[in-house]
Amino acid sequence: MAAGIVPLAPVSRKGVVVNRTGTPDSEKRRLPLPKRWYQILIVLVTTFTGLLALAVASGAIDRLSHDGAADRSLAWRALGIYWVLSVLLLVVLGHLRTHWKQMLLLVGSTSAAVGVAEVSLRMLLPHLAYRKYQSGPSAQLHHVMPPKTTMHFGLVDEEHIFVETNADGLRTDYSREEFKQAEVRIACLGDSFTFGWGVQGTDSYPAQLEQTLRKQLDNSSVAVLNAGVISYGPLLEDRLFRQVVRHYDPQIVLLLIDCTDIGDDHHYSAELDRSVSPEGTFLPDRPSSQGPHLGAMWRLTERWRDTDAMKVPVRLLGRLFHRQPVYSYYSFEINIGDTVERNRFFIFRHPLSATRPYFDYSWSCLERLAAACEQIDAQLVVLVSPRFHHWNRKECPRNWEEADYLRDGPYQYEIFRYFEEQAATADFEVRSLLPAFQACRQFPLVFESDPHWNADGHQFAAKTVAKLLVDDLKMLGKSANEK
Repeated sequence: MAAGIVPLAPVSRKGVVVNRTGTPDSEKRRLPLPKRWYQILIVLVTTFTGLLALAVASGAIDRLSHDGAADRSLAWRALGIYWVLSVLLLVVLGHLRTHWKQMLLLVGSTSAAVGVAEVSLRMLLPHLAYRKYQSGPSAQLHHVMPPKTTMHFGLVDEEHIFVETNADGLRTDYSREEFKQAEVRIACLGDSFTFGWGVQGTDSYPAQLEQTLRKQLDNSSVAVLNAGVISYGPLLEDRLFRQVVRHYDPQIVLLLIDCTDIGDDHHYSAELDRSVSPEGTFLPDRPSSQGPHLGAMWRLTERWRDTDAMKVPVRLLGRLFHRQPVYSYYSFEINIGDTVERNRFFIFRHPLSATRPYFDYSWSCLERLAAACEQIDAQLVVLVSPRFHHWNRKECPRNWEEADYLRDGPYQYEIFRYFEEQAATADFEVRSLLPAFQACRQFPLVFESDPHWNADGHQFAAKTVAKLLVDDLKMLGKSANEK
């Protein structure tokens, strides 16, 4: 060793042994990550994303789709979202050790701002405080609404619509015991037209029928139960009556038939698993449902969140392990002769001779329902409802389902012909609402861009049904005759 040069010995700094480079020995013995490790991972993530993008562009992902045709737009969006999230996470982790105070301050201030915004939104826009309308899966009833819940249906014609359910998940204020105390008890089964799509519960035809009958019969003890559920048909309505509605002890059961019910019955029947029982059950994981309600801020930002793209990895894993398709109500296919129909308005496009088997299946569901009604001394009345183009083609000028309609086809009225034929020998009442709507001069009765009845349409339907009930007192039973 050269003279005059003294080697540097380790020194102690507050109890920590430090080598001559100034680095604690405890840290020197570790195997630290490279200084820019997160940048290396970003490159790897970007490379992996690029490979997936090539797979999307080449069509290789089609093999992961249950129908052999993957939604590439959805795949591109999912890749973009998850690449951005991955890069952000790596950048945060890469600077967490040196900038943790700033990040902690950012998280705290952001949380406080979100809290203030949440409280303010609930005061200024109270509809955001409620969960968005949804139905959940059911093994027996396919889909049902949650019980004792208030949901925000949406903004329809500049009005916020709310849906409130009772303990049975029905859109009514009545409990079973309250309903059974009424002298005249009427239960309304049906799909979205009975439920009251796009209108408040008090404007739905069952609610307005109750008020109309109370006035016409001069009897305040008239109760009308709204047991309508969106997208139901006779198959599900029969099940709903047997499991739920019969316990309300109705005297009259009104079932409103819509032109989509025939297709719905066929579709739901095909979904039944009859391996356990003859009636069959629905697979509980088939119908899709929304996630939990996370507050007003979550609702406010839903239009900017691509939820479908975020769910892509979960759905891909589900298909890889179960090969289970994602449920979609609008996924519909039926063979009529040599034609493959893919929408529920197929009865408008074919003669009754070709569609009769599907009508007959729905009719068999109505016969089962009539037998169930007879068991509790209730009378079934089937009401066949028209669509707007059956009475006024000026209605619904911006109909979002226009491509599925065939307004000028020769088979628009086959549904009324079928039920008129069946009514001649049926053990229950079958009434058509078509003549009343065709004679009506009130306009409009449906929404501008949707074929459902607006509030005036529900009011007209209620008055029409009330007239049928009052004119034929045997429908109201002995209590109505006594009054």
